[in-house]
Amino acid sequence: MLIKHIATLIFAYVALAANSFIGDTKRAELFEITDNVVPTIRVTLPTEEYEQLIEDASKGYNLYNKEGEIIASLNHLNSIYSINDIDWSFMYQEIDYDPYQQLSFETKNATMTFEINGTVEKFKKITFKLGGSSSRMYGKSGYNIKIRGDKDLHGRTQLKIRPDSREATYLRTKLASDIHHRLGLPTISANYVNLYINDKYMGFYILEDAIKKSWIKYEYGEEKTTSLYECKSTGNDLTVAKSGRKCVNDNDDVTDNSELIELLTALDNANSVEDIEDIFDVDSFLYEIAYEYLVGSWDHLLHYGHNFYLYKTESGKWKYLITDYDGDFGQDISIGITGMVSDAYTPDNADFVHFSFNEWAHLPRHIIDILIKNDPTRFNNILKKFVTDAFNPAVLFPHIDELKEFIRPYVELDKTPDENGKYPGKNHEEADHYTFEEWEANCEFTTVKTNQNSRAYGLKYWILEKYRYVCKNYDMECDPQYMDEQYEYAIDESVECPLEEDAWLDWSKVQPEPTETTDVEPEPTETANVEPEPTETANVEPEPIETTDVEPEPIETTDVEPEPTETANVEPKPTETTTSNIETPTPSACNGPWKRCGGIGFTGSDCCEAGYTCEYQNDYYYQCVPSEGSSTITKTTTIKYVFLKSTITLNTTCSHFTSITII
Repeated sequence: MLIKHIATLIFAYVALAANSFIGDTKRAELFEITDNVVPTIRVTLPTEEYEQLIEDASKGYNLYNKEGEIIASLNHLNSIYSINDIDWSFMYQEIDYDPYQQLSFETKNATMTFEINGTVEKFKKITFKLGGSSSRMYGKSGYNIKIRGDKDLHGRTQLKIRPDSREATYLRTKLASDIHHRLGLPTISANYVNLYINDKYMGFYILEDAIKKSWIKYEYGEEKTTSLYECKSTGNDLTVAKSGRKCVNDNDDVTDNSELIELLTALDNANSVEDIEDIFDVDSFLYEIAYEYLVGSWDHLLHYGHNFYLYKTESGKWKYLITDYDGDFGQDISIGITGMVSDAYTPDNADFVHFSFNEWAHLPRHIIDILIKNDPTRFNNILKKFVTDAFNPAVLFPHIDELKEFIRPYVELDKTPDENGKYPGKNHEEADHYTFEEWEANCEFTTVKTNQNSRAYGLKYWILEKYRYVCKNYDMECDPQYMDEQYEYAIDESVECPLEEDAWLDWSKVQPEPTETTDVEPEPTETANVEPEPTETANVEPEPIETTDVEPEPIETTDVEPEPTETANVEPKPTETTTSNIETPTPSACNGPWKRCGGIGFTGSDCCEAGYTCEYQNDYYYQCVPSEGSSTITKTTTIKYVFLKSTITLNTTCSHFTSITII
């Protein structure tokens, strides 16, 4: 009994510590008792199933044929050009399956224990599943747990155990969750856990709940809802045309989505906030859009159009709920900001932390137009309140410091290989991983290179600079300590990633020009040095006057005269350089085969080379395609894009990949 009381006191203490940031928002007991304690989950599988799990996880992220055999690896998508390294030959055949569907390991034969502060809880009926899709390209695997029967784990029956291997800090998901709870916005909860599978230490993980029917029951009190829709596929924009077919009911027994279509139709037809206020929680939605802007989130509505849910409450009003936060706070922005429909950004337009809202929300979203862009007053007020209450250095920096020191020993262990050089839980051995030094630095102000050769802003740097930008541009009175441009912070140059190393920016329009110009500049100097040579030749000319025996001298003169010839050979170089420089940026030059030739934000020429026509693909992309009667052999195959899960058209000429067009 005494032990039980001591445990209760410990739980109360750690809950109070976390509530200093989160406030009074009620969360499931599981997350209140684990705020400052890292529990241990041990999962046990039959030996043969454990071996199958490890084998499936070790494959990483791939394209599969209908028989489940790997036909192409997607484990090296590490630049804007890496898509061309994939063997697309299988695309020349008819496809009636989803090639990016990953191996789905799942067993109902698992058991689990949950250990915290000396207590052990046992669960005999567990469904254990290999989680993630594109995240499998990283080293550590994610897992899903469902507790069956009448038992739950302190208020939760479905859990996600995620390594968040995309990012270096182990903090992005936790911060996002805590910020939401501080503001009273509904979302998943997040803390930490140590994981063992069949008594093998798999590492340090993020412990999350999952937005499912059971989550709705705990959060809203509705039993077995039939009105929760998951919008997981990319390209969702809250229109009937897109989300009407891409958002799927979480209840497998429900096939009628007419209520969803009714909502989306109302959003399509709305001209102002008044048209949807009665059926849609506008304020909650605007808070989420403010969140997306402040943290640089590209993995939700504004860019990729996924990782969110639509839930119709019993009162009839719809809620917009988001999840998956490992790509936030300045992580991998050069990869995500295009939303898969606009061109890669150039280095001179990659100061993402200082983007205005309109620069950030650059893709067409009707709901954003009517709720924000047509009249930003309401959104601006919410944005400023968001910054004042939660998104500011005075509030976030101390919380980051506390979390960082709390998880430090667990991160050190997670970064320590065993005697065979293997890191905990790293099933996909060929994948890169972040070092302890990168963890240390990226939690602070240092930008590091990501596992896909993009960049991740330092957490505190992103928060500080975005805070300053909003304060200045929205006429806010902000903390002078952090507005002071002389505010000092340290950068770890040993792990810092400069802009020049971002492989997802388009350097083709910028990088070659100064290099070529620099190389050419010395040439005129060499020419100038050569010019005096004809003067020496002129000095030789009198020699034939002195004697006829000197006649051979013109031969010497001839030897000298070639010097201007060398000069002549040099002179064309600037000409060639000038021509090269003109060809790249000149708007009037016609675009080559399959090149972009128009669309929103495009400033180049709309003409194409002979045999090609500039044809509409979407609002942001017009492309030079073969004209009717052209001899170019073109084959178009429609599949689901294997990396970011969006339906696309692959245009192929003869036998090689040439372009991607979102449809």
